[in-house]
Amino acid sequence: MTFPARRADRGTATAEVAVALPALVAVVAIALWGISAAATRVACLDALHTAARAAARGEPLPQVRARALQAAPPGATLTVTRTTESAHLTLTAPFRPPSRLPLPTLTFRLTAETPTEPTAPALSGTRPLPPAHPGVRPLLPALPGAPPPEVSALPTPASPAPLTTAPRRTPEEAP
Repeated sequence: MTFPARRADRGTATAEVAVALPALVAVVAIALWGISAAATRVACLDALHTAARAAARGEPLPQVRARALQAAPPGATLTVTRTTESAHLTLTAPFRPPSRLPLPTLTFRLTAETPTEPTAPALSGTRPLPPAHPGVRPLLPALPGAPPPEVSALPTPASPAPLTTAPRRTPEEAP
């Protein structure tokens, strides 16, 4: 059985859609803005990791900046402070929403600090190499006139104790 529509209710669905549609468009725009902002932050983080690895390896600072800015979003800036023991990097990148949307502009500022890798003394003369483990050959040949590396024998560990298992208890024997 169908009921005839009242004249007073005619057009209410159209009015409800007219009110709800702008709200739905605003929610979708804000969601897309948030996803774009998250993607920009991930790109910044990836660029910062790339620059930190390059700075830790001791690459020249122009190459470190070029690697980072190649992977970073447009408008990003990178500052690198490197000492003999660590490198401190700061990446700053703006995120602007599309011009027609009244959403705020964000600025991502990410920092990283990484220790620098030790360099070979033959190349820089600043740090000694870490002690070698017995049985491991050095990757670089010894320098002419350098004394042979000292290799100390490590004591061998005692044989491990045999594994023992406790006898199984029946439910009647349980405490």
